[in-house]
Amino acid sequence: MKKLTALLLGTVISIAFTADAFADPLAMAKKYWDSNDGKTGSYIGASFNYGDTDDITAPYSTIDGVADSLWELDDVNGGEIMLGYDFGKLRVDWRVGALKTKVASIDAAPLENGISDHAALAYSTLNLDLDLYRFVLIGEDKAWEGIFPVVAITPYVGFGAGYGGGWLTGKKASDSSLAAQVERDNEGHGLTYSYEAGALINIASFAGITIGYKNLNQSFERGQLGGSFDVESHLAAIGVRFTY
Repeated sequence: MKKLTALLLGTVISIAFTADAFADPLAMAKKYWDSNDGKTGSYIGASFNYGDTDDITAPYSTIDGVADSLWELDDVNGGEIMLGYDFGKLRVDWRVGALKTKVASIDAAPLENGISDHAALAYSTLNLDLDLYRFVLIGEDKAWEGIFPVVAITPYVGFGAGYGGGWLTGKKASDSSLAAQVERDNEGHGLTYSYEAGALINIASFAGITIGYKNLNQSFERGQLGGSFDVESHLAAIGVRFTY
C-alpha cells in the first residue's frame, strides 16, 4: 500500500509540475490545487467487491467448553453504495457495504455436512478521499456538447472509519456427536476502518468507472457471549460514479 501510494504521488508530481514551479513551493502547491478537477459537486456511486479475508481467530465450542479456533473463510463478494460531495481534490462520502462468504474450515478441519457454514459482514463508514491528479486524454473542449466522449483518469487514495457487524458459523465434522444446538456461532459488532487506492476513469463529464483496492478492518465484540474477533478483508472493487 505504501509503495503504491508513493508511486502514484511520484507520477503526479513529475507530470503536473514544471522545473520552474519547484523553485517556489507556494507556486507549486497553487498550481497543483488549481489543476483540472473535472466536474465537482454531489455524487452517487456503487461498486462490486471481491476478495479474501485473513484467517480469523474466534471462539468455538468444544466438548470441554469454549476455546479460540482458527476460522478460514472462502473468497468474499458483495457490494457497496456511496453518497458524497466532490470539492475538487478532496471528496467526502458516506458508504454502506456488505460481504458474504462461507466458512471453509475450522482449525484446518473439514465441516459437518448439512450444518450452516455461512458468514456475512456489513459496515457503514464516513470516508475522506484525495484525488491525486486528473490526466485528461480527451478533453471537454473536444467532446460532443461537453458530454461524450470525455476520457480522463484520476487516481485517488482514501481512508474511512465507521461501524459494522459480522456473523459466521460452522461445526467440525469431528464434533458431529455434539448436540445440534451447541453454541458455534460468532456474531458481533464494533469499529470498522478502511483504506483504499484506485482510479476514476471518466467516460463522460459526469460519469465514470471506478477500479481499486480496499483494505477493510473490522473488530467485533460478541456481546453477552463474551470475547471478540477481528476480520481483515482484501478487496478488489469495480463500480460506477455519477457526479451532478
